[in-house]
Amino acid sequence: MKSVAKTDGRITVDGAASENYSYWHDFGKVVNDQKNLKWTYKIQNGTGKDLGLTNVVNRKTCCGIVRPVSQTSIPVGESLELEVEIKASGTLGPLQHFATVETDAPDMPVLQFWSVADVVPKVRVEPVGGPDKVMKGQPAALEFQMTAADADGATPFEVTTDSAAGGTQVVWIGPTVETKEHSGLRFVTKRFRLKFPADREAGHYTTRINIAVDGKPATGTTAAYTVLPFLTTTPAAVVFKPGRDVVTLELAAVDHKDFQILGVSSDPPGLRLQYAQPGGATPNVTVELADSAEKRGSVLILTDHPGQPRMVVPYFNAGR
Repeated sequence: MKSVAKTDGRITVDGAASENYSYWHDFGKVVNDQKNLKWTYKIQNGTGKDLGLTNVVNRKTCCGIVRPVSQTSIPVGESLELEVEIKASGTLGPLQHFATVETDAPDMPVLQFWSVADVVPKVRVEPVGGPDKVMKGQPAALEFQMTAADADGATPFEVTTDSAAGGTQVVWIGPTVETKEHSGLRFVTKRFRLKFPADREAGHYTTRINIAVDGKPATGTTAAYTVLPFLTTTPAAVVFKPGRDVVTLELAAVDHKDFQILGVSSDPPGLRLQYAQPGGATPNVTVELADSAEKRGSVLILTDHPGQPRMVVPYFNAGR
């Protein structure tokens, strides 16, 4: 499309001039599930002479195109529309497209056109707080922040966890925050807390978090935390090898409380066991392999620690 305007001695694009003939359009934040982004640059010839066009080049073909231009010049006082289309779906982060229009003017041989956008996901979830390690018997809770694009305070959200996370509760916390970008895109930020059962055994646990928006699956992430035992042994397992028939287990209290060993045994029977607790020294259990021992089993340790009165340490006889 052509239009006629007064000449002012300059080339302007979308009404603005540039000393280095470099022009920008910023789409701002856009969602990665929307259609391609389109912008039409209006190039106005106010130089006082016809401007010949020798070439239009799509310099960055990975993310966009420039529509072919049939005009070979921009007459004095007239304009040219240059349409750019860039692909925002299937990617995240900063997006930049570059095209040039080459002219026959020695003082402005190349006009540069930069089209940029910041592509964001429909929903983003990130951890923001809560200890990822708790003692056995203590409740664990992790906090997450969810940011949803193209949404408002009335948009319904649903957070669920996988079936393996029985007893896990989802609690929304804090206010709902609504913001609006210069591009017109609206965002909603909410926080939620995952509360895990306090009766889980020591170990590492993971839970899949699924988020739906307007009843449709939107994204997911994984929550992980560790339940620490009150007592640990070093090494964590007894392994007998050829030439090594004796292993010493050193016990330690994670909560740093004093405790006593009350007794030791093996299941099945067949190991020679002895425990010691020298004053001020680390409690230990000496485990000796006997000919009657099975290939594998467990060492049972009884303690007076209120949080863990019984420990089970596996043993393996790699020599058999």
